[in-house]
Amino acid sequence: GEQRTILDLQLKNGASKPVPVSMKKVDDWAAFNESIMALLANISTDLHVPKSSFYEAQNFDKGSVQQILALKGAYQQCQI
Repeated sequence: GEQRTILDLQLKNGASKPVPVSMKKVDDWAAFNESIMALLANISTDLHVPKSSFYEAQNFDKGSVQQILALKGAYQQCQI
């Protein structure tokens, strides 16, 4: 079938993890994993909601908004 890119955006995602001063070695994987999971959750729930803080933080230009609307349309076509 036909393949095309619908969404090609750089997204901002901030995360922080408190680390006790007493820790000698920090496992960054856990923080990275939590950050990725939060990003995926934000994309799936807030990417198409212009009033969400995630959406507002992206400062999308007109072309980006058109990509988001195309993604939303493709998603709706896939729903049963």
